[in-house]
Amino acid sequence: KVNGTVTDVENITGIRGYIYELTIYEYTVSDSIYVGSFKAGQREGYQEVGDNLLIKYSLSNPANNEVIGFYRNSEKRKTKPVKASSIK
Repeated sequence: KVNGTVTDVENITGIRGYIYELTIYEYTVSDSIYVGSFKAGQREGYQEVGDNLLIKYSLSNPANNEVIGFYRNSEKRKTKPVKASSIK
């Protein structure tokens, strides 16, 4: 298992107008950089550039990988303003 970082996010329109994100990420194994991608939607949660991922990879072929965890901790998320509650 290794940590990866989201490097790019592209919006893609799918069947019946459903919009999902093609999330591109990179991770390092033994001084080699690998790039992967996955489709993110409501189930996975939308990603932002800089978010971290937990990636499980094959020891014999590190390019064969699977994203098993999401950490929504990009700098962009930390600087978003918090909306005030409308409850009085």
